[in-house]
Amino acid sequence: MNSKPIRRRASVVLIQDQKILGFWAIDPTSKAKYFFLPGGMIEPKESPTETAERESLEEVGWSIEVLEATEIFKMYDFVWDGVQRTCHTYFFLGKLLQKIKDPVNEPDYHHGVDWIPLSNIDEAFAYEPSILEAVKALSRIKI
Repeated sequence: MNSKPIRRRASVVLIQDQKILGFWAIDPTSKAKYFFLPGGMIEPKESPTETAERESLEEVGWSIEVLEATEIFKMYDFVWDGVQRTCHTYFFLGKLLQKIKDPVNEPDYHHGVDWIPLSNIDEAFAYEPSILEAVKALSRIKI
């Protein structure tokens, strides 16, 4: 029996000018620094695409269009704030529509929106191979 909490989530890969959009986060317990894609927990009565669109606006300040046909599903374990969770994540490629807000008003762990070069994704997402695989696959899709 799996005693780890399961977290149903959605994340989106957003690319412009050979850079990927995300944000820096500091784990409250371990103080590890991560580069995260916009994404988060799927709320009740919300689809994975709706979650990706909502989280993009909340975490990086952009309205987007999720390209539903690009969905990649991954399961992996991830430790955040001292709790190991099993993540069931729907990854999508998204299209940037409009920057809506700046700065983003997010929790204390959020340490700023950033664009990193696609050439740095191996390093940026080395903390979780499943996330890295999804980012690599989605970044190869031409829209």
